[in-house]
Amino acid sequence: MKKQWYSRIFFIVFAYVFVSIFVPSAYVFSSGSLTEKINTQVKTAGNAAGLEKRDVAEYIGSGVQIVLGFIGTLFLVLIVFAGYVRLTSHGEEDRVKKSTSTAISALLGLVIVLLAYGITRFVVTRVYNETTYEPTYQIDNQAPNAPYNDPNTIMSF
Repeated sequence: MKKQWYSRIFFIVFAYVFVSIFVPSAYVFSSGSLTEKINTQVKTAGNAAGLEKRDVAEYIGSGVQIVLGFIGTLFLVLIVFAGYVRLTSHGEEDRVKKSTSTAISALLGLVIVLLAYGITRFVVTRVYNETTYEPTYQIDNQAPNAPYNDPNTIMSF
């Protein structure tokens, strides 16, 4: 019984000595804070996965463009449906009127969606270009680090 107690006490003392010697040295030899290490690992994983660093405005613009693309696809399906109804109407006036009204509504909706897509793309591009300033430096012997701003360069998504 005493032998078990001695072995437990020896193990506890050994663990305490081991922890007290080696754990404080880990803080001395660490190259940065835990936050910096985590951020470095996340950036490395993102780069390995092929992800880009993007701004919130870019995500919103991409989301709006995707939604408008789905709506445009819906209107295209409606136009095809209206054509199918017209082809299978066999001269029935009600089905011809239904297909005509469906096609006109779908075309008007498609025009509205295309205009909304164009306006959204224009606005998001201009907002992004105005809110992000990333100067490009020109290589020149007289002014080696002078920023080069080309007003004709517009970033598009």
